[in-house]
Amino acid sequence: MTLAMHLVMVVEDDKAMQEVLRILFEGSGFRVVVSETARQGENNARLHRPDIVVVDLALPDGDGISVIKSIRVWSPMPIIVLSARADRIEHRRDGSYAVLDYKTGQPPTGKQVRMGLSPQLTLEAAILREGGFEGILAGSSVSELVYVRISGNNPPGEQKLLELKIKPGDTAQSPDAAADNARAQLEALIRKFENEDEPYRSLNLPMWTNRYGVYDDLSRIKEWSAAGGLEIPEW
Repeated sequence: MTLAMHLVMVVEDDKAMQEVLRILFEGSGFRVVVSETARQGENNARLHRPDIVVVDLALPDGDGISVIKSIRVWSPMPIIVLSARADRIEHRRDGSYAVLDYKTGQPPTGKQVRMGLSPQLTLEAAILREGGFEGILAGSSVSELVYVRISGNNPPGEQKLLELKIKPGDTAQSPDAAADNARAQLEALIRKFENEDEPYRSLNLPMWTNRYGVYDDLSRIKEWSAAGGLEIPEW
């Protein structure tokens, strides 16, 4: 089967996001069918038998979970859940927008965000610039990316304006440029995994090998690290 024969079904009611995903997938050689409701998604999955499904969780007649459950009754086809909800978006007097994210712990640094380790805010800004949030026109500008630390201490809400720098003396990347770069990196990552031989690496940067979390436990990173990354049959 050639790449051009692969069919992607997008279950998404937002017109702007439909267009973004259509451009992304068709630009990579896929055919695309769009469903705007959960019911359409369930029916079109059986009718078109897509190779992969991209589903939003918030749909006008239900949620994406019902679509997933319906498909899973009869098919193991790959399903990607694509959904975003910003903690807070503020419309500034100059017409630009600020995207805020609430954190109970230590927020990531500008360097971590710039390197793509914590792309949540920049991807939310990219969605905003494409008109993906209701009531905000495509092409709008993002002037600030802000973390608000909610710790219960005094002060109760500490705001941290994100400065996107690799080194302290660097010129900070603008939020709009960071949003465009985050989208480009996401598109590149998706195209990278079009190659069936491309592995799904748990850790891409060795600087984080000593920092483990629940997802790292599921990936069995400590086991593979102890074995030196060798493919041991009994594992």
